[in-house]
Amino acid sequence: GEGGTPQPPRKEPPAMTARDEKTLNTSRQERFLKAVELLDSAHSYTRLGGVHALVALADEYLADESLSAEERRTESQRIVDVLCAYIRAPFELAFRYDELSQDKPSPHGSYRENHQEFSVHRAELLAEAKVRQQALQEIHRRLRHFPQGDRRSYVEGPWSGFEYDFSNSIFFYPVDMKDSWYQNSVDFSGCTYYASAEFSGSTYERSAYFCDSTYYDWVFFNNSTYCGEAQWSGSTYHDSARFNWSVYYGEVSFHDSVYGESVFFDQSLYYDEALFYSSTYRGEAGFDGSLYRGSVFVSDSVFDGEVSLYGSVFCGALNFGTDFFGEPYPSRFVQSAPCFVAERDARATLFGSSSNDFVVEDSGYSIALGSDGLPLGCGFLSTGQANYLAAKLREVYEARTYLRDSQVPQERQELLERLEALSEELRAYRKDVTTLPLSN
Repeated sequence: GEGGTPQPPRKEPPAMTARDEKTLNTSRQERFLKAVELLDSAHSYTRLGGVHALVALADEYLADESLSAEERRTESQRIVDVLCAYIRAPFELAFRYDELSQDKPSPHGSYRENHQEFSVHRAELLAEAKVRQQALQEIHRRLRHFPQGDRRSYVEGPWSGFEYDFSNSIFFYPVDMKDSWYQNSVDFSGCTYYASAEFSGSTYERSAYFCDSTYYDWVFFNNSTYCGEAQWSGSTYHDSARFNWSVYYGEVSFHDSVYGESVFFDQSLYYDEALFYSSTYRGEAGFDGSLYRGSVFVSDSVFDGEVSLYGSVFCGALNFGTDFFGEPYPSRFVQSAPCFVAERDARATLFGSSSNDFVVEDSGYSIALGSDGLPLGCGFLSTGQANYLAAKLREVYEARTYLRDSQVPQERQELLERLEALSEELRAYRKDVTTLPLSN
């Protein structure tokens, strides 16, 4: 202290010897194997302990600077793979979710004459749901991105660099993965969601697969960014679904799907093909306020409710009537024809292709076309507008290409910020070119 006895110099801890490193590595391998064994326990609290032990071990590997970056990633990825495999593993009682999620047996269900078995099975299902939900929650906590400083930039989570395979999982508990950041591919294909699912506000730097899935409750994918291919094809939605306010840089597939309630794709940017064909829309479907860089296929679909596309810009073909080879596969509109013009605020939709085909069967409503072959109230982009759009899309393509090849965190962050800024410019552009007074 001041005026007191001088303090001895602080000693640094001795460097770890090769023998110490070997002992530590052996200890970690033993802990890993023990934790994996715990996941197979008959007791839910023991399985939960296995989950926490694995998560702690992965964090420990990532924090160990005596290991190379590749070693840290490899060992932690191995643990992530185990956690994902546990979440994917079949659980027989999950297929009785409809009955066991109730407070008492259904008078028409398989437990109607055995209330005691119902109570036992219900407790088992709830206990396992808590373990799996905790495993998913621990992953989610380490995937979330957070604002960095005063800027509009974000820092990815400590587990954002891993690959995730949740394919064919049965989620008999709510799924909350919002605000996640994935630097590598993520696979949620073939999944079943009995409860609500939240994926909004997320960033996917590589491919994202959600295809061939079934959602019994509502699901939100809105406010997200997809830098690679994104697939939702072959899925069934029993409740409402939200995909709006999103950016898709790669091809996006929603085809061969069934939407039981309302679904919204509006206020989004599509830089590649968007495939919505061969689908059924039971409720309201919103596609308005978006910019579509590539072709849009909505052919061979059935729209039972209202469908709107006003305030959108289509640079390629908007196709409601034929497949990729020009074969007729018209869509059918049961209650009303699509709305391309919102007369209330005098906005019109602009199209960039003369190959639109709006033929429908006699059983549905047809679409009124003007003398130029476009829906009434719609027009083409001017030369100046088209040139501006082409230049901006070129900038987007270059930034996305550099992002895909870059391994430097700071550079990747700057490229993502650049892409976000370009997207905002294009949103403003879309609003500007579609705000036109309608002719009387």
